[in-house]
Amino acid sequence: MKKQIEVGCIYPTQDGHGEVQILCTDLTEGFSVLGIRTDKHGGKHLYRCNSAGKCHYESIYGGDLILPDAEPEYRAWTFDEVPVGAIIRRKEFNSKGVILAAEDLNNPGVPQILLGGAIWITYQKALEKYEVFQDGTWQPCGVQL
Repeated sequence: MKKQIEVGCIYPTQDGHGEVQILCTDLTEGFSVLGIRTDKHGGKHLYRCNSAGKCHYESIYGGDLILPDAEPEYRAWTFDEVPVGAIIRRKEFNSKGVILAAEDLNNPGVPQILLGGAIWITYQKALEKYEVFQDGTWQPCGVQL
């Protein structure tokens, strides 16, 4: 899945001869994105494309935009998905611990994870503030959508 075009961002073109700074993304016609293309010689040209980055067919300054892949989205774990025994770390402090247990009983509607040191965190807080070590790499504490 490709990332949505954003106003103010600069995207390279597939022809390799320039880049486009996006000015607006809400024009009413099919080619709803407007930008300024700067070519490799410093020349500036008006540029239009659709929301997928495909260049306006009448443009003499062609080259579809190269859009980066969107960051994957995640949801919090459910009780059955918590990897009990896995190593977990808090992103901002890089402090590590182990997931000792998962429960969904003490606070109905607020499932929690027990970390070493008797620290309880909600599944949502784990997703927002922590990473889990799985398959040889640090990953979000959740399930990719």
